[in-house]
Amino acid sequence: MSSSDIQQQFDRLNEQVAKLKQQGRYGEAVGIAEQMVKLSLIYAGVEHPHYADCLQNLAGLYVAMGNYDDAEPYLCQALEIYGQALGEEDPHFTTTLNNLAALYEAMGNYDDAEPLYRQALEIRRHALGELHPDFAASLNNLADLYELMGNHTAAGTLYWQAQMIAESEE
Repeated sequence: MSSSDIQQQFDRLNEQVAKLKQQGRYGEAVGIAEQMVKLSLIYAGVEHPHYADCLQNLAGLYVAMGNYDDAEPYLCQALEIYGQALGEEDPHFTTTLNNLAALYEAMGNYDDAEPLYRQALEIRRHALGELHPDFAASLNNLADLYELMGNHTAAGTLYWQAQMIAESEE
């Protein structure tokens, strides 16, 4: 099987998973996503970003289902792979870092979420600059967490910074 055939097969499976997820048929979507993880392991290997993509997708399904404990190891593994294969300034890494922080936030583990949100914020500040929309998104993520933690002053400051970035884009 050629690499383009494999990619086409993955694209079809991804579309099928997305459709099932949209329909709320999570059990079926998870079954396909798990198969994609296995196939990616065979074709790409455990250190390849494509394998991490599949892990991230499976974790996303578990999060959508509220199965946070099932999602966590997949996100952690994907984060490690992206960091080693692509580097910490790669968007895949920072997106996964944010996803893991959001998972911890949803689990009520605010102390675990905060350093991850802060790390993503600093990476984006360094890689993209303080006027980039992704930097503003990181400000909002951290502000939302601070709001949940009851730190309204810090949240307000971050929301204001994010708003200033958004207004500068207009």
